[in-house]
Amino acid sequence: MAQCQPVNIASDQNAPLGISVSSLPKHSDYVYWVNQSPPSLWRARKDGSSPAPQANTTGLVQMPFDIAVDEEFLYWSEVKDRQVYRRPLDGGGTRFGFLPSGGDAGFIDVEAPDLYASNYEPASSQGAIVTTAEALFMGPFVVGGLAVRSQVVYWIRQESNAIVAPADRDPKGVSKFGSQTPMKRPAQPEEIAPAFVFLAAPSCSSYITGEILPIIGGYSGG
Repeated sequence: MAQCQPVNIASDQNAPLGISVSSLPKHSDYVYWVNQSPPSLWRARKDGSSPAPQANTTGLVQMPFDIAVDEEFLYWSEVKDRQVYRRPLDGGGTRFGFLPSGGDAGFIDVEAPDLYASNYEPASSQGAIVTTAEALFMGPFVVGGLAVRSQVVYWIRQESNAIVAPADRDPKGVSKFGSQTPMKRPAQPEEIAPAFVFLAAPSCSSYITGEILPIIGGYSGG
């Protein structure tokens, strides 16, 4: 098998850090990242063309750390004031803060309708992974990376060099599972199984690579 050859998407960046790629159709052609000096939010096409800072971020971005993107907004965490902010992808509006102070907002990810963020309070050595509505996981840990897929949270537990995922869902989570999709219910096995057969069968998908079938209960936007 031939080795993957990397593409240089952006050169001459000064202290780039967080990076995000949207799997949603509207912005799936772009890569987004944080540049710490000067503080700015950038994007470029996946083929490396058109790297540019996002419009109207001057004065909105102070000490960015991580970045996430969905169909409508850019989200980024700020080291300076321990907050997570968002701004419209179309460049309009001003930044809007999500998380209250009380810990250092760090790694973030977004999966509709929730924003997820790691939080750490040095004085108490307490870490947390929170959404805009509630704290999901709390304890004496430091998060070194965060990802969310299908409402399951994965993170790097930095002090133990471990990749962590919840062993199971609590009863509250089970009772609400699927209610946040546009269809307001979880999928049934017969609704998902044909997709696995399609991707696994050479007669159906031998000419397809690297694709994701978004079986997610519909899209809420146009």
